[in-house]
Amino acid sequence: MPTRTYMAIDPRHDHSLRVPRPDLSVRYGVPNACNGCHTHQDAAWAAGVIEQAHGPTRKGFQQFLAVLVASRQGAPGSFATLATLLGDSAQPGIVRATAVAELTRHPGPAMLTLLQQASADADPLVRRAALDALDVVPPAVRAPLADALADDAVKGVRVFAGRMLAGMPEDVVPRDRRVVDAQAAAEYVAAEQALAELPESHTNLGSFFAEDGDGARAEAELRTAIRLEPDWVPAYANLADLQRARGRDADAAAILTEGLAAVPDDPSLLHALGLTRVREQRLADALPLLGRAATARPDDARFAYVYGVALHQAGREAEAMSVLRAALTRAPYDRDLLSGLATFARAAGDAKAARDYARTLVAVAPDDAAAAALLRELGGGGSR
Repeated sequence: MPTRTYMAIDPRHDHSLRVPRPDLSVRYGVPNACNGCHTHQDAAWAAGVIEQAHGPTRKGFQQFLAVLVASRQGAPGSFATLATLLGDSAQPGIVRATAVAELTRHPGPAMLTLLQQASADADPLVRRAALDALDVVPPAVRAPLADALADDAVKGVRVFAGRMLAGMPEDVVPRDRRVVDAQAAAEYVAAEQALAELPESHTNLGSFFAEDGDGARAEAELRTAIRLEPDWVPAYANLADLQRARGRDADAAAILTEGLAAVPDDPSLLHALGLTRVREQRLADALPLLGRAATARPDDARFAYVYGVALHQAGREAEAMSVLRAALTRAPYDRDLLSGLATFARAAGDAKAARDYARTLVAVAPDDAAAAALLRELGGGGSR
């Protein structure tokens, strides 16, 4: 490769050349084209140089970043701006596909409406993203969307339609489409089997067969993934989930313990084993595991929430509030954190703090009937 001298392709897998936006690096911490070469300077310096050269009121490209960040934070109004971004045909397909992926953070009827629109989009990237987003939707609901793409002209779309058709009840798909759907599912399996040297492929097949009701074949695929790569965490996690779904809780715990022996202190495995101990009513054993997981992955609000709930259940109310408040500084619009803090504050007798958290929750999730009911219970009004 030639030596880079001035501007260069910055280190992203999309191989794109981008207009320098160091101001976005200052605001959001994303990489920029300037500091790829000017490594001795920071993003603020680069932003100042760009502003000096082009003026403070220049129109910047990549306006979508603020929308995506707001969605990932769950900010009030972020769903509406996300929908606008998805509907903007002037945006690159990869941007609109990313907007589709973000829809899963906003569950509800409006999300399903946008997924239906995305599944009929002219861009295959957007259609494929719509299929990926269906993973959070119950099989009976996602069936029509997945079925509609089972004979898509683009193989990358068609194959993932087959993946989403796993476990589909027979009565939710028209009889004359069952052969097409079966072919798409078979095509998905064949595509993963073509990459049989990768643990990821066996893990994907394990998930497919588990959802399709073939537990024995799912287990075989996941154990193959572990044999190929003993430190491949997703295989341990998925195999433990499979065993728990089959009523084999002891086997699930053993698998997670085996995974932690191979990958010590992995946050996902610690968290999963902690939840297993909670289900076993071994709260004293669960707390250290959940705490280590939350500490190792501080940006995962879910880990902090679960740890906080476990602390509260153990009678360590002040610690529970502290954990959730710290997490809220990193994820200020997380619904679980806000709900937990409102509930904990009410239990502690701090009605004002409870109402404040509940008001923020309602602002974040205005269509959430449970949030509105909580606010009413706390004397904060609300008409839902």
